[in-house]
Amino acid sequence: MNAVHEPLAEARPAAAGAAAGAAAGRRRAGEVILEVKNISLAFGGVKALTDISFDVRAHEVRAIIGPNGAGKSSMLNVINGVYQPQEGSVTFRGRTFRHMNRRQVAEMGVARTFQSLALFKGMSVLDNIMSGRNLKMKTNLFQLAMRNPWFGAAEKQENEHREFVEKIIDFLEIQAHRKTAVGRLPYGLQKRVDLGRALAMEPQVLLLDEPMAGMNVEEKQDMSRFILDVNDEYGTTVVLIEHDMSVVMDISDRVVVLDYGRKIGDGTPDEVRASPEVISAYLGTSH
Repeated sequence: MNAVHEPLAEARPAAAGAAAGAAAGRRRAGEVILEVKNISLAFGGVKALTDISFDVRAHEVRAIIGPNGAGKSSMLNVINGVYQPQEGSVTFRGRTFRHMNRRQVAEMGVARTFQSLALFKGMSVLDNIMSGRNLKMKTNLFQLAMRNPWFGAAEKQENEHREFVEKIIDFLEIQAHRKTAVGRLPYGLQKRVDLGRALAMEPQVLLLDEPMAGMNVEEKQDMSRFILDVNDEYGTTVVLIEHDMSVVMDISDRVVVLDYGRKIGDGTPDEVRASPEVISAYLGTSH
């Protein structure tokens, strides 16, 4: 069984410690807005997920953890319509779906970041985040590019979208890089741009797939703070996959634990930390 970066019972490091105080002051979680029920997913004869059920409450930070190959990313792919499960359903704000497509999910207010960055490396920070406004635009890219008097409404709309994006840039503290090509930025800042592009969709639910992978301690500390601020100031519900257990235990309200595509734990960080099954399967009995 693969071990994770930090044992659950260890003291919290600086990467997440600064976030702990902010987590304590966040708004209380509300009603259930997202529920996955009896989800099973297989690729050929290989089962990725087996009878998985859990819910997500409004305004909470909900973590999904587990060793490599546990089915975490597959679960996010089911939620945002990339994968179609063989069994089970997804309910979002009272509407139940057996199958959803990615555009439908995005239009309903669910945004997603991925483990591997899929940014436009030759484009500026501003333009990358602007690409997240696509679903909000009523005019097409040709009209925006023309910029002639016949398309005055399109130009006005573009200015409004740019104003919105500039606020995200300020929020993520990347003003100095707004015109810089993303490919020239350090990895940690590229991850911040990826978060900004997702925020540009104005999501009700934000799915984050290992948002701190490959980051150093300082970058993790910054990202933890931004995630909590998104949850608090924007009121956005966050569902995240993360391997750094110190971060997970500090910023999450509830945690669901997967192992070989099955759910083996679900509860508050303290409840998960104390679960013998989670300790045995996820961390190893030596811990």
